Amino acid sequence: MTPTVYAVDPYISIREAAREMVSRGIGSLLVISEGNIVGIFTERDLAKAISQARSLDEPIINAMTKDVITVEIDDSISIIKEKMIKANIRHLPVVDKEGKPVGMISIKDLLMHV
Repeated sequence: MTPTVYAVDPYISIREAAREMVSRGIGSLLVISEGNIVGIFTERDLAKAISQARSLDEPIINAMTKDVITVEIDDSISIIKEKMIKANIRHLPVVDKEGKPVGMISIKDLLMHV
């Protein structure tokens, strides 16, 4: 898991979110409002927005994935792997018992344990 949570406001533009991901070398951003996860914006969301000819000045709330799948900090590698495969996703927010984000796990993190 990467213990750093890169989070943004739901009303930043798609362009700003893309710049944030590029500058940090990451493939996803958590979208947080009032301390709660309301979405995740990934490279796939960016590609979908471009393919739909969305304005890159639109807020990411219009392009993000809203049904966020998460894992808890003490979930096993097999549970994490199963969730990624079942949902066909590459990034999972890691949350504590209260549902607050504490990190992010990517497919790259999983592969490092194989």
